[in-house]
Amino acid sequence: MTDEATRAVFFDLDGTLLSFPDSYAERVHSTTERHLGVRDDALEATYSERFLELLGEQASDPYRRAFEHALAEHGYDDGDVDPTAMVETLLEAEIAAIEPPDGVVDVLSTLRQRGYRLGVLTNGVSAFQRAKLDAHDLTAEFDAVVVSDEAGAHKPDERAFALAAERLPASSYVMVGDSFEADVEGARAMGWRGVQYVPAGEHSDGGSRAGEDAIREFDALLDRLD
Repeated sequence: MTDEATRAVFFDLDGTLLSFPDSYAERVHSTTERHLGVRDDALEATYSERFLELLGEQASDPYRRAFEHALAEHGYDDGDVDPTAMVETLLEAEIAAIEPPDGVVDVLSTLRQRGYRLGVLTNGVSAFQRAKLDAHDLTAEFDAVVVSDEAGAHKPDERAFALAAERLPASSYVMVGDSFEADVEGARAMGWRGVQYVPAGEHSDGGSRAGEDAIREFDALLDRLD
């Protein structure tokens, strides 16, 4: 049963709660160099293509399976390289690269003081996404964490938002994220309010398309919600 006064704000993870100063390709580069001893652009392209296919299919263990596929395609014999170790290295690289934007923790604290319940709704693989939250001591800030592979669908699919609402019942919802299509349009299709986060000096999806529901610094969210 939902308290009529309960309000919830969900946040995207990558590109919103956590920023990456480098590209995903650079993290893949560092992983392959560590395990293969060389930078293999062709193998990395094969890995990335297969990973996106597996992720889109909601396949289990997409990181390991994509590395296995790429290694086999490019002539690495079984036993030469451990794909599970490559996944662990990639996760380490992700954790080392990410950092929360300025003011995130203070904004979350203020929202909680104002009576909002807080959640994370992110596309990705649960083990990776939750590990990144844990690494920056952010997990305890939230009442619910929902990763798209747990819903069987990625944002903007309504199933991801429905699982979020199931895990964090409220009378109204706001979704804050950097992707207009996945976060803002997905939220609006569910009757939620969508707020696009576009960091100052950056462009997301060709720039903000959320109109007045767009912020460039997290502090601005406090004025948008009350």
